[in-house]
Amino acid sequence: MTRKHVKRARRLPQVVLTDRDREILKLVSGFGVITRPLLQIALSWSCVSDINRRLRKLVAARFLDCRPELHLPGVPPIYRLGKQGVVQLSQQLDIIADIIEHRRRHYHGLSDSLLRHELLVAEFGCRLRHALMAAPESGLIEWRQADVLPALCNPGAGIGDTVLKPDAYASFHVGQIRINGFLEADCGTESLRRISEKVAQYRIFKEDGLFAERFRAKAFRLLILTLSERRAENIRRQLKETPGVKTFITNIAAITTDLLFAPVWFLLDGSNSHQPQSLVSGIGRL
Repeated sequence: MTRKHVKRARRLPQVVLTDRDREILKLVSGFGVITRPLLQIALSWSCVSDINRRLRKLVAARFLDCRPELHLPGVPPIYRLGKQGVVQLSQQLDIIADIIEHRRRHYHGLSDSLLRHELLVAEFGCRLRHALMAAPESGLIEWRQADVLPALCNPGAGIGDTVLKPDAYASFHVGQIRINGFLEADCGTESLRRISEKVAQYRIFKEDGLFAERFRAKAFRLLILTLSERRAENIRRQLKETPGVKTFITNIAAITTDLLFAPVWFLLDGSNSHQPQSLVSGIGRL
């Protein structure tokens, strides 16, 4: 008589989440995908062994996923929210679980180019968070990912007739000054003509009053972030100046030391676009 083999469900390890664990889950969910070095930057955490131990624990208990399809050559392991993480965050943030699950599944099966694009957005967000934590009397007010922005940036529901799809929106304060910015993360896949069209759409978005109505603010900055200095230079030559929209451009390597106060951004205003400046320069005029 043969013994039937019954496949048993793997028992998940019992995990008691700490406040730091919950903060990691919230960050991963907020950015969609993230690497360990980016988590360290966002959390200003210097102990590599400690964060590696926490990540292993969260992956083993399925609070996080770290799967082969999220692998990119030359890039550290990439993490996304796991199924248990969806349950935890829905309780922690009082958000419907289906909303978090929908965002989690978005990152399953992405092409390499789209995955690199998502990591570029995440790196900007992590470095912005780190810079604000280091600056006195500064902080992040709001961060919105691309999935919620079309409905806010276009007339109606932003479905079907959508023309404006920012990669992220950040609102933060430096001292008593509030700065609002839309991020366009450029991986070199769009034509320069299309980028010019996008800038024109941002100008209409502002002049029509839709930004003020939907975001309860008067002005914003358009931030274009590229993967290389050469690509940033090509876009600068194409745009030259962007009337009606305060547009800043730089590349990812330039912001690794200081995203806010270092003169690494180029303001495209036609007169001094060849002179780099800080992102917070001229904030009194916003």
